[in-house]
Amino acid sequence: MTDTHDADTRAAGNMAKLTSSNWSHWHPLLLLILRGRDLLDTIDPAAVPNDDEDAGPVNPLAVEMFRRRQDRTAYIIGFSCSPSIQAKVIKKHSPIDMLEVAKEECLSGSYANTARFLKQLIDLGSEPKEDMREHIGKIDTIFSNLNAVGYPLTEKAKVVHLLATLPSS
Repeated sequence: MTDTHDADTRAAGNMAKLTSSNWSHWHPLLLLILRGRDLLDTIDPAAVPNDDEDAGPVNPLAVEMFRRRQDRTAYIIGFSCSPSIQAKVIKKHSPIDMLEVAKEECLSGSYANTARFLKQLIDLGSEPKEDMREHIGKIDTIFSNLNAVGYPLTEKAKVVHLLATLPSS
C-alpha cells in the first residue's frame, strides 16, 4: 500500500459516516477533506479533462492522473458512508455520480424524510438536557436538514422551537 492510500483510508475511517440524517454535517466535512488532499476538483464536472476544439486533444497522462485522483475521491466517499447508503453509492463509477446518489438518498424531499426531521425536532424537547452547546448544535443540524429537504423554517419559528426544547428551570 502507498502512503497516499493509507492516508485516504485514515481520512475515510475517521470521518463520521454518512447516514440519512447527517448530510448537512457530513458534506462540508467531506469537502474539507477533499480540499486538504487536493481532490476537490474531482467532484466538479467542469474539471473533467476532455478534448477541446480550441485547446486540442488532452494529454493522455493528464487524463490518467485525473482518473487516479477520481478513484481516490470515490474511495473516500464510498468508505465514509453508512452501509445502507454505501450499497447504493458504490454502484456508481464517478465520484460526481456517487455524491449525487448520496445527496438524493439523504435529502429527498419526500414527506417521510421531512416528517422524520420534524419528529427529531419534537423528540429533542423530550430528551434529557445536555450541554447547551451540544443542544444548540443538534437543533441547528435539524434546522439545516429541514432546509435541505425544502422545508425551511423562519427565524421566528427557529427561536420558538429552540425555546420550546430548553429545560424549564
